[in-house]
Amino acid sequence: MKILPFLIVLLIATSCIGQDEKALVGTVWEYSFSSDQNDYIKFSSENKFESYSAESGRTQLGVYFISNDTLNLVVTHEIPNDRRSVGKHTRAIISEGSLRYISFDRIKRDKWESSDFMFDPEYVLKKKE
Repeated sequence: MKILPFLIVLLIATSCIGQDEKALVGTVWEYSFSSDQNDYIKFSSENKFESYSAESGRTQLGVYFISNDTLNLVVTHEIPNDRRSVGKHTRAIISEGSLRYISFDRIKRDKWESSDFMFDPEYVLKKKE
């Protein structure tokens, strides 16, 4: 039962592929800490993404979908393996070539639980041309 909420979101994500999701395929979004340290998100197919954090050195893989103009990212794997991030559901807004995180949830005790984490307003990923 612990995995049921996670599976429900995965089912929704993989069955709701629309024009907005297709427009993201092949795009890369970056935030540069310095000339040699970048966080990024790559959208590799109509519902899959890869994100990398330069700070932690971790790569997250998952599925995405768009609902009501909000980009939803659901982490399914992390490299190196860290089960704390699997089942994380992050929401973001894309506007004028910028991607900004707005909220995230985690599975705790078999339920999605909202986090009160506040994203830094300066942390904005830009679409790489």
